[in-house]
Amino acid sequence: ESVLSVVFVDGEGECVEYCTAGDPYEAQVAAATWLDATMHMRRSGSRLGMGELRQWILEGEKGGVVVRRVADEHLLVVMLAADGLSARLLLGLDLLVALLREDAGFPATGWDRVREPWLSVRPEPLPE
Repeated sequence: ESVLSVVFVDGEGECVEYCTAGDPYEAQVAAATWLDATMHMRRSGSRLGMGELRQWILEGEKGGVVVRRVADEHLLVVMLAADGLSARLLLGLDLLVALLREDAGFPATGWDRVREPWLSVRPEPLPE
């Protein structure tokens, strides 16, 4: 209920994969739109000596977004309902990002780290 869509995009804003409770086209366009903001923040943070951008969060009155870098040129964009942000969601994103990296064969990054030891444990596959 709090997560409206999750879109995995490449460095050109093209959708790699998505899951949405709403219109797929709108979810993909929204995710591509946040790519520009992410690239701007990435450059600004670098100029200010903050290092590489890992993640950013925007909470608005009517909704929010969490943008998490998965690899140098790939992002995970999570659109949220109002008051949808939670610690549980952020911890879940850590696990999801680790699994996406593994599945896509992306190398480990120097700018991201596993924050909890349980993230190194792969969950059991779902029965088919």
